[in-house]
Amino acid sequence: MKVVIARLYFNKMLMQFEDSFRRNIDMLLASGLVENASVTTTAGLAVDMARNNVVSKNLDDFDAVIWLDTDMIYPDDAMCRLVAMHQAGYPIAAGVYRRAFKDRDLLTEIEEGCPATIEELDALALEACPVKVEQTAGGFSIVSMDLYRAIAAKIGHPWYCNFDFRYLHDQCGEDRFFVRLARSLGIYPYVDPDLTAVHWPPQSSPVPVRPDDPLLRWTV
Repeated sequence: MKVVIARLYFNKMLMQFEDSFRRNIDMLLASGLVENASVTTTAGLAVDMARNNVVSKNLDDFDAVIWLDTDMIYPDDAMCRLVAMHQAGYPIAAGVYRRAFKDRDLLTEIEEGCPATIEELDALALEACPVKVEQTAGGFSIVSMDLYRAIAAKIGHPWYCNFDFRYLHDQCGEDRFFVRLARSLGIYPYVDPDLTAVHWPPQSSPVPVRPDDPLLRWTV
């Protein structure tokens, strides 16, 4: 399996957690899960343009894209677990984290427009894990290149847009736009509620998804 690991720098004046990323790379390369892993970065572009550029430039050479935003701290095995979910047959697989706003809702929705709680996701995971959801954020996920090719062939471009000009005509955000396209083809995202990350925005406190999360040690 060949993966491209896409890191998006949003110029938020945030810490960029290179140590977390390097631990992930080392574990992924040592795991034997992938035969080739390439890292690409973007900076200075709008987020929808950045994601479209990454996909279009790597569409023919890789099996999947791992999206890891740089303003987050991940468990050391995060990439390995994302790849394992992809290899288990999930075209969109993700971990969970809190949004970069003061309300700190999860950027995962069991129903469109209704942020889930970790307790709700945990309850669903007792029946099946990973959990099928309506929406989840793009910045902590893996997406199959086959899905991007299917969207391009059956719907067209772009894959990502901050305004939904196709369906609901709302200011939706680029990852919500993409998941809506995928759902129109019958493809839903799946999340592992036990795979969580710390999102570090300056306007909210550095609280992990789970109060006892060992990632908290990296936020001191």
